[in-house]
Amino acid sequence: MKFLKSVLSTAVGVLVGGIVSFIAVVGVVMLLSRGLRGGGGNDPIQAHSILHLKMEGSLVERWRPVDFDLLSGSRIFADDHTVGLYDVLRALAVAKSDPRFDGVYLDIGSFDAGWAGLTALRRGLKEFSVGGKFVAAYGEQFDEKSYYLATGADAVYLQPNGELQLNGLNLSEAFFKGLLERLELEPRIFRVGRFKAAVEPFLLEKMSLENKAQNQALLDDLWGVARADFAAAAKKPIAAIDKAAANLEIATPEAAEKMGLVKGLVFEDELRDMLADRTVGKDDEIRLVSPRR
Repeated sequence: MKFLKSVLSTAVGVLVGGIVSFIAVVGVVMLLSRGLRGGGGNDPIQAHSILHLKMEGSLVERWRPVDFDLLSGSRIFADDHTVGLYDVLRALAVAKSDPRFDGVYLDIGSFDAGWAGLTALRRGLKEFSVGGKFVAAYGEQFDEKSYYLATGADAVYLQPNGELQLNGLNLSEAFFKGLLERLELEPRIFRVGRFKAAVEPFLLEKMSLENKAQNQALLDDLWGVARADFAAAAKKPIAAIDKAAANLEIATPEAAEKMGLVKGLVFEDELRDMLADRTVGKDDEIRLVSPRR
């Protein structure tokens, strides 16, 4: 009995110690993460600074330093591949009224976002530039979504060996009816109404006419907004944007520049030199400040 009690007490002690250690490690990582994301800790922000918006990974509603949602397949500790919409919008609002900031450098990489989040962020960029400060966007590759965000800037720059896709929008769905039949599984589904399409992947092998109609209406609405903003950025009629997308005319960076979709073809170091010359002077180092700082 004494042996059993000793084993149990040891096990409990190890468990409690492990939990305490885990909590301590999480706390330290959160503090370090905040410091690293701050881009300089408590160092004072200097005059002629630029808010650096690095768009990489996923645009989420709000960035979390620690993520315990293990079932979703995400990591316990958040990395730099998430961008918090709330954090960025708050940083834009603060930098807009802070005289130490001259502008925004929108650095667009490979990221995923919904149209609602992109619209909110683009609106924030437009509101920032109303006060007379600049917004410069740069990317190596633009698809329709990332370019839509980039049009919230005063000027868009593309890497000389990069790509700008202007092919219109599309939507696709996966269907599982054939798979279920092979597995000899029969779904039991209750549905009311022809436009209730969420369960169609389990019942059909392709989109129903009703689902096609509502998806087409959604795409037409999104493309109508996007192409109008593309046209405004390029200072071209909307018909020219439709023609370029339908005929796949934007096949090279030079074509994008000729169309007026981008202001110039430059490498990243060249753009940074341009921004430095515009703020601190060409002989000084550019002063970039992250949203979290």
